[in-house]
Amino acid sequence: MKQAILLIFFLLMAGLYIRESAPTVTAGDSGEFITAATTLSIPHAPSYPLFTILGKAFLKMVPWGSLPLRSNYFSSVCAALALLIIALLGFSLEAGVVTSILVAFLIGFSRSFWVNSLVTEVFALNSLWFCLILFSIFTIRNFFLTAFLLGLGLGNHQILIFFFPAILILMLIKKEFRNSPKNWMLAILIGSLGFSIYLVLPIRSKKEPPLNWGQPTTPYKLYRTITRQDYGSMKLVTGETPARNFKNCAKQLERFGNQMSRELPLVVILFAGMGILTGVIKKSPFYSLNLFLFFLFGPFFYLLGNLPFNAMADGIMGRFFIVPVILLLLGLLEIAKLFKKWGPLLLGALTVLTFAKETGETKSYRQNYLVWDYSNAMLRTLPPRSALFLDGGDDAFYSLAAQQFVLGRRNDAEIHDRGGLIFKNPYGSDFRQISPAEKEARRQEVEGRFLKERPLFFATMDPKVMPEIPLKENGFLLEANPGTHVFMPWSIILLRSVYPPLLNDYRTLALAAFFPYFEGQTLINGKKFEKGLRILWRSQVMGKDVTWLRVNLAHLYGQLAYDNLQNGNLGLAEKVYRQWLLFDPDDPQPNLNLGVTLERMGKIGEAEKEYWRVMNKFPEAPDPVYNLAVLNWKKGDWPAVVKYLEEVLKRNPQHEKARYYLEDARRRLGQR
Repeated sequence: MKQAILLIFFLLMAGLYIRESAPTVTAGDSGEFITAATTLSIPHAPSYPLFTILGKAFLKMVPWGSLPLRSNYFSSVCAALALLIIALLGFSLEAGVVTSILVAFLIGFSRSFWVNSLVTEVFALNSLWFCLILFSIFTIRNFFLTAFLLGLGLGNHQILIFFFPAILILMLIKKEFRNSPKNWMLAILIGSLGFSIYLVLPIRSKKEPPLNWGQPTTPYKLYRTITRQDYGSMKLVTGETPARNFKNCAKQLERFGNQMSRELPLVVILFAGMGILTGVIKKSPFYSLNLFLFFLFGPFFYLLGNLPFNAMADGIMGRFFIVPVILLLLGLLEIAKLFKKWGPLLLGALTVLTFAKETGETKSYRQNYLVWDYSNAMLRTLPPRSALFLDGGDDAFYSLAAQQFVLGRRNDAEIHDRGGLIFKNPYGSDFRQISPAEKEARRQEVEGRFLKERPLFFATMDPKVMPEIPLKENGFLLEANPGTHVFMPWSIILLRSVYPPLLNDYRTLALAAFFPYFEGQTLINGKKFEKGLRILWRSQVMGKDVTWLRVNLAHLYGQLAYDNLQNGNLGLAEKVYRQWLLFDPDDPQPNLNLGVTLERMGKIGEAEKEYWRVMNKFPEAPDPVYNLAVLNWKKGDWPAVVKYLEEVLKRNPQHEKARYYLEDARRRLGQR
């Protein structure tokens, strides 16, 4: 009977995830992992060989559907298997069939677990491996098997390394390990055997698969790949990280709490936490270890990662909450025992509440064609035998890789990335070692040769990517020496995916906002300013927290407003600055320049109010104070001029104009 219930539960959850799965590539690394599993390629460090091998095996065993769809199904099956093991773990802890199944349901409906069950990523398999190791520790109680599973699991995701301290403590407690160097050596050997899955990487790399990150063909390159040297071994993302101090640690822990509240309803968190503490008080080895692991995989990992305080960092953190959520919700097994008769009813209510919250917010991925439509639009833009160079953007890189290497589409087009990382590197084997200036010179030389041989396109936001060559927008791309090839308007192709975006996660919004941004930029470059600004407003609404959009809109708005200010089109300049401020009110540039524009329009009172507002909002900025001094100079109000110029020098003692005019203003004030 128990086996039948477990089988029904597994089929139910697998069927639910499969039904709601994305039909193809999704935002982020999805296209890369689909390509890696299909072609046994080398994805980005640490290259995830376990995922690649098991993914390939699954694709071979399941003949139905497209390869991207089947790859998404692999995540669905891994997630359902993880929940099955959770239920078995509950049985081993004498929690009862109903309680164990309900806790597994709760985990399956939590936010990030749900999302990663519907797309191709490494985190569903990581969830499965985490549950296998936990099951091995507490149910099978075989440390040799645990060591092997841990070593092998590190070949999928290295976050499992946080199991080491807990396993080490448990082995020290066990009599058969405490006084037996032989057993210690055997456990290390078996763990290393699992970890040896990384030896697949140099074998595959020498075969030159379509994706070959880092080309780990030598021991040194393999070491760099495994330790993620190009990222920084202790960093989750590239780029600057906050200073490690008490204040930032407190802010990181606050972010951890906020993210946990997005993963689960607060009442579920409270009951689960109460269950863990109850188990610890009862001196349960399971809950003592559970609490220790929660600290390691949760707050400690969050502090160690030390991500920047921005929306992009917040957007990638959900996937790392899957394991802490599993550990937390296992506390509900104890709650069911605590409430005895009413325990299953309580868990049932919490399950319904979690399902309603999480599926309502994350929604289904069944209609998620956003990334796929984007890559299709680019491929349709390219005429036969053209070359396309990609200048950033994971969604472009990986979706096009899946198009070409998985589905064999547009093999007549030659695609390269300007970093020389993902697609075949046309810049030479020494490209990664030369200086930035030498890299740019090499790019210009190589891409110039391509231009002589075939139509040349760029996926970039830099209109001067080839300074000496005219470029024109064509679809989402820039065409060098544009010809007569006409592309179908992208808004028709992407209508089903963009308005409104189906999902509200950071990566989806970051791509969705790109479409109206690019269309608005194209209209503005074509001197259709009013319509372009209306389209850019859509981009602002979609991507209010998107990092790249903030930077690019600042450049676009700044140039557009400045040009119109210089050309005397003051009304349009004012409109641009006000629209910019609605998007980024904390940028001092539009704040200040709006005042300058109002001043030129003769709206002196409004300009003065704007300068005052900027002066108070940015207490260290000298420019708004200097502009107030200039306004009062024109009015002959010398006391005010002196006051403002003195304030300028307080804010910037090196301000030469303020120092020069202050002497003159004081002289005029004395002559009054």
